[in-house]
Amino acid sequence: MNFQRHREKTRGWREWVRKHGPALAEHGLPADAIRTELDWFLFLDHGYIQSTQLSLADWWTIDWLSADQAIWLAAFIQEQHPDKYPQLVAALRRERCSDS
Repeated sequence: MNFQRHREKTRGWREWVRKHGPALAEHGLPADAIRTELDWFLFLDHGYIQSTQLSLADWWTIDWLSADQAIWLAAFIQEQHPDKYPQLVAALRRERCSDS
């Protein structure tokens, strides 16, 4: 029974990535952010993408997004996760304001 739930969850994640992955990539989010569901939630929690192969200074962060990419990602996160991740959404909106 547990195995079946895991397969369904994995299938659901792959479907989510197929549906949203292209738009996320188009708006500047690296594929590593959605490699697994855990990677996605770690990104949402922290605003950066961890890497065991890069030094901390080279990790991808929301600071690398353009103003337009940041505001799009903020809206996407709010749509997908209403009332969650307010600090990340606020930080993405600040990125937009600081580029204007």
